[in-house]
Amino acid sequence: MAVIKKFIDRKELLRRELIAALVVTNTVFLLAVLLPVSLLADTTFTEMVPAPWIFAGIQLLLKYLPPLWAGIILPFGTAAFLISFPYLTKIWPVLTKASLWVIVTIIIIVTIVGHFIVF
Repeated sequence: MAVIKKFIDRKELLRRELIAALVVTNTVFLLAVLLPVSLLADTTFTEMVPAPWIFAGIQLLLKYLPPLWAGIILPFGTAAFLISFPYLTKIWPVLTKASLWVIVTIIIIVTIVGHFIVF
């Protein structure tokens, strides 16, 4: 027996996505109203607060570089390069593959060093 796939039309899909978006938005809003977070937390600490391991590299960069570079420009520049990597391989195949390995190696080294220095 053959399986027949039934597709929904565009209007029905849009209606379902709109309902799902409204439900999620309202749920998050209600949780924010019903479960207030204390805004008077103690902010007088002087040591670095350990972050999850995935942010250890960024924390290490923030320790030595200005926040604009360490928190915004370098992470977004790296992400932009990794996102555009499939398109760049068609233009510069050898250079792109070599630079990919360099960037991935730098990310791994900064994360490992940041993990052991920060924590």
